[in-house]
Amino acid sequence: MGSPATLNGYIQGVRRFIEHLRYDDLETVLEKIKSSEINAVEALDQQGKGFIDQALEKYAHDTVRGFLFGIKKRLSLNDRVRYLALLLENGEFTEVNYL
Repeated sequence: MGSPATLNGYIQGVRRFIEHLRYDDLETVLEKIKSSEINAVEALDQQGKGFIDQALEKYAHDTVRGFLFGIKKRLSLNDRVRYLALLLENGEFTEVNYL
């Protein structure tokens, strides 16, 4: 995954994204994305109002880039965990269909 500093940057990116959306916890945000109440792409990239534009007003480009890597990793991890849970629930889990 990288150095502790890299991991910390990823965590800070996820935290700042949650704050940008005006929520208190990641699980609420993930549920709202899952139910389509939040459009993650729009929340990140909306011209002038999205997380990227807002973050670039406060942080250096490389810092925002690190934030985005962290957000992407966290959202993709959530999809994999959800997929794994679904396979387990249906009794269909094998290493082959998970990879």
